[in-house]
Amino acid sequence: MIDNFAIVIGINDYELLPKEEHLKFAVRDARQMHDFLCNKAQFPQNNVLLCSDNSEKFNDISTRPSRSNLRKLLREEIPEAKNLWFFFAGHGAVGSDKCDYLLPCDGDFDDIKETAISTHSIIDYLRDSQAENIVLVLDMCRNQITGARGGGNELGAETINIAKQQGIITLFSCGRNELSYEIAELKHGAFTYTLLAGLEQYSLVRDLEKYLSQEVPAINKKYGKPSQTPLITVEPGWKYNVLLLPERATAADISALKEQANKEELNGNLEQARKLWRQINEISSSRLERREAVDAIERITKKIALPTNIVQAIAPQQAMDLRSQSNPSLESTLPGKKKRINNSQKLPVSKPELLTPPKRPQEEASINKQKLELPDGWILITRKLLDQRKGNITTNSLIRYFDGWNPDWEEALCETIRPRNAVSDLEDDLRRNRELGLRATLLIGPGGEGKSTALRQVVCRLVKSDSGFDVIWWEDPDTRNLREYLLFLPRKKDGKKWLIVVDDPSQKTIKSIYELFPEPLPRRDFQFLLCCRDTAWRNFGEGLKWDQRLKQISITKLKQEEALRIVEAWKEAGELTDKSVEKAAQELLEKQRSEKAALLGAMLQVRKNDTLEKRVGKILEDISTKPNAEHVIEAYACIAAMHAEGFKFLKQQVLAETIKYDLRKLRSDILDKLGEEIVASNQDCPIFTRHQIIAETAVKILSESPYYKDFENDIYPLLAESAERLWEKGSIGDGEIMKWRYDFPKYFADNIVNPRISLAINIAEAVYKIEKSPQLFTHLARTISKRQQTEDNH
Repeated sequence: MIDNFAIVIGINDYELLPKEEHLKFAVRDARQMHDFLCNKAQFPQNNVLLCSDNSEKFNDISTRPSRSNLRKLLREEIPEAKNLWFFFAGHGAVGSDKCDYLLPCDGDFDDIKETAISTHSIIDYLRDSQAENIVLVLDMCRNQITGARGGGNELGAETINIAKQQGIITLFSCGRNELSYEIAELKHGAFTYTLLAGLEQYSLVRDLEKYLSQEVPAINKKYGKPSQTPLITVEPGWKYNVLLLPERATAADISALKEQANKEELNGNLEQARKLWRQINEISSSRLERREAVDAIERITKKIALPTNIVQAIAPQQAMDLRSQSNPSLESTLPGKKKRINNSQKLPVSKPELLTPPKRPQEEASINKQKLELPDGWILITRKLLDQRKGNITTNSLIRYFDGWNPDWEEALCETIRPRNAVSDLEDDLRRNRELGLRATLLIGPGGEGKSTALRQVVCRLVKSDSGFDVIWWEDPDTRNLREYLLFLPRKKDGKKWLIVVDDPSQKTIKSIYELFPEPLPRRDFQFLLCCRDTAWRNFGEGLKWDQRLKQISITKLKQEEALRIVEAWKEAGELTDKSVEKAAQELLEKQRSEKAALLGAMLQVRKNDTLEKRVGKILEDISTKPNAEHVIEAYACIAAMHAEGFKFLKQQVLAETIKYDLRKLRSDILDKLGEEIVASNQDCPIFTRHQIIAETAVKILSESPYYKDFENDIYPLLAESAERLWEKGSIGDGEIMKWRYDFPKYFADNIVNPRISLAINIAEAVYKIEKSPQLFTHLARTISKRQQTEDNH
C-alpha cells in the first residue's frame, strides 16, 4: 500500500457545449493543485494523475478527460493508498434520475445520464481502493448558469448524502443554489485559489473549513462577485480532526489531535479516540509522542474489549489521568506506572496493518516481555480475555443460540452448552501433533451442525490449559501479507507454537494457506486450525494437492450421549417443559436422521415442536401483512437465494436495482422489516440471512405455492443483469462486477456436488444482453459448450 495518491481533473473546453459555456481557468486550477500535491504535500510525482485538456498519458492511457478515459482510469489506475484525493474543476449537473453527475469534456447537458459520470460511481471507485481517508474536492456550481461551473438545481444533494454514508470528506466550492465563480484578475476559480492558500497553512479539516468559510466570500466581495460560501461535509464528526495532509502536520496540529483524542475517550467514543492516536503515532517525529500514542492505543484497545459497566466504572479515574497528562500541577495525583498489557483484543476490521513500522522481533523474545503488535483482524486469545467474557451470557442469549444464532466466546465458555465429541477429537489431535512443523487441521461438516461452537470450545480448552499453543483468531482475513505476518510473530523461549484459527475461510484464504506448504518457511512454529462447511471445502479445498500435513476431522451425526447433553442444556435454560430428557434426546436423534444431518432443524423441531419450514413460512406470512410486502418478499428471495449457495457478494446497491427500489430507502422500507432474519450492517457489506440453512429453507418455500419464485430463470439471472446495469452506470467497481460476470455462473457450471449448466447459461446470457463485449460472448459460448459436453458424457 502506498501512502498518497490523487486524481486531479480540470476541464476548460467542452466539445458539445457552446463556447460561452466553456471555462477559462479550470485547467489552471487543476495544474496548480497537481503542483501543490507533488511539491509541497510530498505526493510522489507518479502518484498524482492529472487529467486536463492537454495532459500527458498515464501508464500509456490517455488522460484526456473524456467519459471513457475517466472511467477507465478510475477502474484500473487507483492503487491501494492510505490517503486518496479526487479533485475536479469543471461543470456538474443533476440528471433526470435526480442523481449528481460530473461533466467530462465530451459530456452533454441534454443527455446527462449517457454522457456524464455520476458522483455515486466515482465514490464507489474511490471506496474500492480501501483508502483510510478519502478527500473529494468539487469545484463546480450547484445551480446552472451560462459560463459558470455547474449543473441543475440542488446539484450536490445526493453526493452529500452518499459521502456522509461512506465517511468521505467532501469539499464543495459553494452552497446550494450558489455559483462557483472564476476571477479573471486571479486567473483562478475563487474556491481553488483560496483552497490552495488554505492548504499552505492548515492540515486539520476543522481549521481549513473555518478558513475557507471566511476567505472565499471575502475574495468574491473584493472582486465584485456575488456571495459564494464553500461547504465541507464530514461524517462521522470526529473526522473534522483528520489531517488532510499528514506530511504537513505541525506541532500545533499534533497537540490539537491529542486534545481531541482524550476528549473522545472521556466521552466513551473509544474507536474514534484510537484512530486519532494512530494518526499521531504515524505523523509525529518525537519518540516520546509516539510512545504516548502506542500506550494510548493499548489502553483503549483494552477498554474496547471490556463490558460497558466496567468501562463506566473506571471512567472517573481515567478522566483524572488524562487531565493530569495535560496539567503538570496534577502530576502528584497520577498513579504509578501502569503495567504493560498485550494487545490481545479485537481490532477494527480493515486492511491488515501494523500499528508501527514492523521490526523483526529478536529470535528469543518472550511474548510476555515484548509488546505484540498484530495486524488488524488478528486477535491473540488469552486467558485474561476469556475470563472477561465468561459468565456474560444471559438466558435470552442462550435461547437465541439454541435458535441458530452464531456463537461467540460467551457461548463457547458457557458450561450449559456441552461440547460435542469432535471437540475432544480436535484437542487430542492438536496436542498429539504439536511438535510437528507447518500443519493444518480441518474441522468439517454440514451447515448447522455446531462446527463454529466446537471450534471456539477447542480454542478455550487450549488457552486455559498448558497446551503448548499461543492462539490467534484470524477474523475477516486479508491474505495478501500472510507469509510476512507469520514471520514477524516472535519465537518463544518456552518452545510454544502459534496456532492460527480461521472459521468459515474463503476460497482465497484456503488457497493462501495452501500456498505456504510447497515452499518451506524458515520456521516450524506455525500451525493452522480451520473450520469449514463440507460443500464449500469440496468446491474450494479438495482440488488442491494437500499432503499428509492436512488432517481432517469430521463433525458427525449425534451420538446418544451428545443428544442427552444437548437436551440437558435446554432443560437448564427452561426450554424443555413438556417432555423428559430421555424422550427428547431420542426424538432429537430420530429427527436429525430425517433432517439429513441438519442438527439445527432437528433441534427446532424437538425443542419447540416446530420445523424450519414452519418458521420460515411464518416469517413470510408476517411479511405478507405489511405495507410494501411485494418488494420485501422479493428482497428476501434475492438475499436467501444468494446465501443458500454460499455467495458473499450481494450488496445493497445490486439488491435495490434488482427489486427496482430507491437505494436510499432500502434499509428503512425493506431491510428493517425483515428485522433479525437478515444481516446487513451497511452498503459496503454483503447481505445474509441469519443462517445458511434458513436461507436454503426459504428458497424451497418461495419456490412453491403461493409464491412460485423462479430462481433459475428469473431471480439469479436478474441479479446478474442488475449488477451489469450498475457497472454500466459506473455505480460498482470492476472487482465486484467480475464476480457477477464470471464467478457467479462458473459456480453453477462447475459445481461438483450439483452442476446446473442451464442456470449458468441463463446468467451468462443475462450479462451478455447488457454488455455485448467479445469477452462475455466467449464466456457465454464456453458455458453453452459445457452443456453439450455434459450431454455427450451421459
